[in-house]
Amino acid sequence: MQGLWAVGGSRGLCRSLVNHDFSHAHKLLAISPSLINIRHPLGWTPLHAVILCGDPSLVKFVLDLPGIDITIKDSSAFNATSSAADILCRQEELCPNIYGWESTSGATALHFACMRGDWDILKLLLEMPVLHDVQDDLKRLPLEYFDLERVDIETFEAYHAASKAWRIRWRSLAKKDMMVLCDAIREGDHDYCKEILDVKPKLAYGRHPNGWRTLHVAVMNRKPSIVDLILSRSTAALNKRDSWDDSDNQCAPFASNRFPHWGVRRLTALHYACLLDDMEIVEVLLRHGAQWAISDSIGLLPEHYINVTNGDGKKHEFKRLCEEETLKQLKKHEQEDELRRAKELEEQSKQSKKLAEEEALKQSEKREQEDELRRAKELEEEESMRSKKVEEEELMRLKKVEEEDEMRQAKELEEEELMRSKKVEEELLKRRMRQKEIERVIGDKIIGQRGPIRSVASAIRLRENGWVDPDRPLVMLFLGSSGIGKTELAKQVTYFLHGDESKDKTSCGQSLVDMEKSGAFMRIDMSEYQHDHTVSNLTGSPKGYVGYDEGGILTKGLQENPRAIVLLDEIEKAHPDVLTVFLQVFDDGRITDPKLGTIYCKGAVFIMTSNLGSEEIRAASPRLHKLVATTEDRHEQYLKGIGQFTKQLYPVLKESLRRDEFLGRINQIVVFLPLSDQEISQVIEIELKKWKKRAVEHHGIRLSWSPEVVQRLVEGYDVNYGARSVMNEAQTLAIQILAESQIRGDIGKDWLVHLFINDAGDIDMAKEDPTRRTPQGGCHYL
Repeated sequence: MQGLWAVGGSRGLCRSLVNHDFSHAHKLLAISPSLINIRHPLGWTPLHAVILCGDPSLVKFVLDLPGIDITIKDSSAFNATSSAADILCRQEELCPNIYGWESTSGATALHFACMRGDWDILKLLLEMPVLHDVQDDLKRLPLEYFDLERVDIETFEAYHAASKAWRIRWRSLAKKDMMVLCDAIREGDHDYCKEILDVKPKLAYGRHPNGWRTLHVAVMNRKPSIVDLILSRSTAALNKRDSWDDSDNQCAPFASNRFPHWGVRRLTALHYACLLDDMEIVEVLLRHGAQWAISDSIGLLPEHYINVTNGDGKKHEFKRLCEEETLKQLKKHEQEDELRRAKELEEQSKQSKKLAEEEALKQSEKREQEDELRRAKELEEEESMRSKKVEEEELMRLKKVEEEDEMRQAKELEEEELMRSKKVEEELLKRRMRQKEIERVIGDKIIGQRGPIRSVASAIRLRENGWVDPDRPLVMLFLGSSGIGKTELAKQVTYFLHGDESKDKTSCGQSLVDMEKSGAFMRIDMSEYQHDHTVSNLTGSPKGYVGYDEGGILTKGLQENPRAIVLLDEIEKAHPDVLTVFLQVFDDGRITDPKLGTIYCKGAVFIMTSNLGSEEIRAASPRLHKLVATTEDRHEQYLKGIGQFTKQLYPVLKESLRRDEFLGRINQIVVFLPLSDQEISQVIEIELKKWKKRAVEHHGIRLSWSPEVVQRLVEGYDVNYGARSVMNEAQTLAIQILAESQIRGDIGKDWLVHLFINDAGDIDMAKEDPTRRTPQGGCHYL
């Protein structure tokens, strides 16, 4: 039903527009706006109808409608429609009053406007995006619809100019290829051909996909100026034959069917020019060097293609042109030969003249050279005499300078040797002074233990002066109970051997943390190596096991610093397999890691600590204290005495370490004695001073104590736990009182606190608030 309405609506719309019934037309378009683009049952559209009516206002009305399509072609079949009803329909709904509309088929609105020839209508259409090259069903362009007997020439020229402007714009946007160039050649557009060849010069000798060349197209379409243009760019295609197949119907870019080119193959451009009897083009081709002796596929020369039905005039003219061109070529060759010979003669003349000038110049130069040689010889003789004299003087001067240099160098060498000797002596003196100060440096922060300090200092001196096997590390065993300075002495050795010499030796240079970070000091708690599988923690896991990529603790540290101080704390707790590893290290000065390989540590120092023999040492401590005191200046006697004592400890050591050869690898066994009451007092004083400083810095409290407090803390000394026991005692009995009082708020900043022994014999605390101090001054504890 909707399709029937559209067809009926289209007829009504065409009738309303032809009859200028705008009211009815508006109603129809309001109901169905698409009617404007629907064809009439007989094939035309409302736009075609209003154009043929010739009313510009109607055309503008339709063109202003939204969605108007100006490219729709009519589908009329006027020649096959002759019934009275159709004729009446055309008169009422098309209003054709122009000659020629009956023979149209597939025409667009622009075709009908050109047929009408009304410039006002054409101008309205040209303002729309029309296509000037759209053909109807008979392959005719809109331009071919003009009836020049009826349409004024100004309208035709105006449309032609508009069409040309459109074509120029289209060409500026189009791709410049072979097809576009062939179209431009056929249209005779010389400027556009030149523009294309400027962009793509290779098209001058390019081949079309169907076999012909652009030069053939220009000849077949009788365009002599374009032929000359192509040949001026390239003559590569001048004597080339085409290769197109005459069975190919797609020859429109080559030539129209009106030209007699069917049945011929492999023709040159000259063949085609003769085929067309176009002597103008023949002359252009010959002028550019066309060969008239080239035959086609069946052996025919270009002259055989000249049409002789009109007489032999053309053939005679062709031969004349060939002869003239031949004469021109001969004359040109003769002229070129004459020019070449003249140029050769001129070159020969120039060469002869040049040779003569060169010869004269050589003679002149030869005379000048002879004169110069003579003058040079005279000057040389004079110079020789002068030089001889100067040389003698120079020799004497050089000899004098050489003697002075030798004396200066000898003096400098003597001074350098003196400075070097002095420097060596200073280094040696410095080294000796440093070695003399070993006891002071490593014992500066250790209370008591003069014997162990002297033993360790002696071992270090022997090593630094080359009296120890250089292929083995220095190995020492520190024996004694806990808290008497074994670990502290190992730290002081580290400070001495690896500390910063530029810093105060009393402050021991760098901190132990810095030493550990740099790898100079390694502390290994042997209580963590009581099982056989812990060996891999020291030397690294085998390949394929967890921890292989990390390396061992010992091997990795020794790789980073082969001269490290290695403290093996509580060595008696290590598994025998672990001791076997150290046996190899102590004996050969090397250790093997599965990942890192062999690591050499001959310059390292291994210090083992142990509580073994503590009972024996405590029992013999009075005698050993006396030995230390009586041999203060006789170190050899001390070593002899302490050596006899350590032999008594061998059974205890062998029972725990289980390896006789392990003891044989130890360079020095150092015995640490229990601290005396005086030494314990020093430890307590140092500990209380540390808490005194902390009380001032952290809480602003000034702390003091009586000598009886120190003596009371000495009584808490437990020989089995060493100095740690009295430090814990000081914190528990003395500092705990102060800390709890400060936490409760009983004392505050700038308070004075004094520790003393009360009547019950316990440590007590007196305190004073400075804000309540009496005007007379003094300290009045509350």
